[in-house]
Amino acid sequence: MTEPLDMSRDPDRFDGLAVGGSTLPELLGEGSYEDERDNLTWLLGLVGVIAFLVLVTLLVRLR
Repeated sequence: MTEPLDMSRDPDRFDGLAVGGSTLPELLGEGSYEDERDNLTWLLGLVGVIAFLVLVTLLVRLR
């Protein structure tokens, strides 16, 4: 005889719909419906990351 599913032991198979939540496969599947990002979004993100790294480098050198 099998035991009932315990979310803390096996979160991948837990049926959260019975409790009002979502299962892991449903949560992973939601990202597949996003639109593809355009080149400007990628460029702005890259510039932001580089600016952050330069700022951190400058602050570390000033110490």
